[in-house]
Amino acid sequence: MTAAPVPVILALGSLPGEADVVAAAAAGSAVTVVRRCRDTTDLLAAAADGTSRAALVSASLPRLTLEAVTRLHRLGVVAVGAADPDRPGDATRLRALGVGTVTAVDGTDPAAVGRAIGLLVSAAERHTAAAPQEVGDSARRDRPDGRGAAAGDGVVVAVWGPTGAPGRSTVAVTVADELARSGNSALLVDADSYGGALPMMLGLVDDASGLAVAVRRADLGGLDLVAFSRCTRALGPRLRVLTGIRTPDRWSELRPAALQAVWSRARDLAEVTVIDTGFCLERDDDPAMEPFTLQRNAATITALAAADVVVAVGGAEPLGLARLAAGLPDLRAVIPETPIRVVVTRVRRGIAGRSTARQVSQTLHELSGLDDVVLVPDDRPALDRCQRDGTTLADAAPRSAARIALRDFAATLPVAGRVVKPT
Repeated sequence: MTAAPVPVILALGSLPGEADVVAAAAAGSAVTVVRRCRDTTDLLAAAADGTSRAALVSASLPRLTLEAVTRLHRLGVVAVGAADPDRPGDATRLRALGVGTVTAVDGTDPAAVGRAIGLLVSAAERHTAAAPQEVGDSARRDRPDGRGAAAGDGVVVAVWGPTGAPGRSTVAVTVADELARSGNSALLVDADSYGGALPMMLGLVDDASGLAVAVRRADLGGLDLVAFSRCTRALGPRLRVLTGIRTPDRWSELRPAALQAVWSRARDLAEVTVIDTGFCLERDDDPAMEPFTLQRNAATITALAAADVVVAVGGAEPLGLARLAAGLPDLRAVIPETPIRVVVTRVRRGIAGRSTARQVSQTLHELSGLDDVVLVPDDRPALDRCQRDGTTLADAAPRSAARIALRDFAATLPVAGRVVKPT
């Protein structure tokens, strides 16, 4: 019994012999050409009607990006790349954009056209059998903690806290700084899409967002290690920073698929990457609109999904503890398998009775069942010096109790080559 032809889209841009490829595909029995698209917008519109299963796309297709290829796959259409044999960079760019199968296509070569059509059919069959991916799945595939092979040896640590969490950014900065001081190459990332604090905390006056530049390069398939390194700034011999967006209205620049590529590249650049995330974990769960909508909290969601360990930060005040306890179940829903370490800041006398440390630990245990909590003493003078001088605790107040607590905590976090056990 003859198999039914596979409905496909051809989006070949200015590929030489494009008309010959279209004619050959239409004349055969293996595929049915549903649409011939001239740009990426037309391609996504054609994929959205649900009739096609595969698309042959070229690197010359206008506005083709990593985000577009990701959306195409979420619409149930697998992309096969058609590389111009006279342009060696085509195949590399298509793979960087998330196109898994790439072949050289010359419209005047019947064998090359036949090979491309055969790949369309086989790719459609594989894609139909595979489970659809959600945001963050590609980041979770490659982990250095025993759950898959890593894209690089580096470890990713995400620092999160509920709304109003005092000290989240301070924890992120101090942990990254202490890991760098202990001999690891470290990258500190500002991924708070509601307005990050790291540039002001570190005395960086440049308004340029390194993260936005890196995401843009990744979306265009050009984020190699050299390009990514240029997006960062050196804070010390072993510590670099990737600054985020200064104002919340730029959140749409941080596209999910490109962010995942940035987190993967971070593993290649540094032995440990510390990401300061936003507070909001809400995401658009409308399956009908998801392929077309940008996630408002994509930076936070993808960072948490990519992390090998997540540090949850809350304040020692009753309100801070209540918010932390209320937010932990939501955090666990986003990262069901990732280890979570809890840090409570601003621990001081008078905030919770006579025995503050014991009372804070007991309160968190009663609210959320937590037993392993790291307590960071409140040292306002030291933290004020950090803010005033744009420096870290280790430089501003090396003997600070807050610095010592976070230094000891950083020593327990994973670095390249060290496995973390879920808790």
